[in-house]
Amino acid sequence: MPKKGKLAAAGQALRLSEERLRVARKHPPAYELTVEPTREPPGRIPGITAAALEAAGRKRLEGEILRVIEMEQRRIGQDLHDGICQQLAGIELQSQSLAQALEKKARRQAAQAGQIARQLREVIGQTRSLARGLSPFILEARQCVPALKELAARTQKLFRVKCRFQARGPVAISDPAAATHLYRIAQEAVANAIRHGRAGAVMISLDSTGGKTVLAVTDNGTGFAAPARAGGGMGLRAMQYRAAMIGASLRVQTPAAGGTRILCSFQNTPSQPPK
Repeated sequence: MPKKGKLAAAGQALRLSEERLRVARKHPPAYELTVEPTREPPGRIPGITAAALEAAGRKRLEGEILRVIEMEQRRIGQDLHDGICQQLAGIELQSQSLAQALEKKARRQAAQAGQIARQLREVIGQTRSLARGLSPFILEARQCVPALKELAARTQKLFRVKCRFQARGPVAISDPAAATHLYRIAQEAVANAIRHGRAGAVMISLDSTGGKTVLAVTDNGTGFAAPARAGGGMGLRAMQYRAAMIGASLRVQTPAAGGTRILCSFQNTPSQPPK
């Protein structure tokens, strides 16, 4: 029995990417065909169900999903900058005024008020950094490596975890859109490692060899749960959508030492260096 037939008989869903279906057209469109067995107790499979989605329509849908995500991130970033940051700045000024007023009468309380003002200043800086990370942007082709370095430094400062970036050899991303999507994939992978995997150390690496560029985000956290690995998590889906937009493959691995590794690889044509 062919491999796909064995998978269907075992009760697993099949996805046949961009299969060309026979239709009465000169240039038939490409479809993504999903075939899934129907089950009856006690495990009998009487038949199958199938659903087809035009590949072009799927890509438009993925692009729309990414657009909605960017809009929501922009709204949250704007709220952080214009709302919470401004309120915190006002509280900081009040704390400084209180410290000055107490300086001659109660030095101990003045020192405490000054400490509160300094802590608020640090929180304001962290919040503004978060707001910048949420704001939509388009990276220039040569800005990918510096942006990933900044992401690692900001993550280490904000979340008190070890986060490093390593570029293995000269890496040149020729397409600005690809550079932006790679950065967002790394950003989402790092966020998942900290929020859900409770990682204490994260490594971001970028490697380019023979026209193939590979982004890897490795952590020492608890790893992906089964539903998230199967595509149930919104963060993983967003990364998959972004990878599809640049023709890349996205894989989730569990290293022997534990944790999770997100690998995103695609064919990259290096741009010509400026003369």
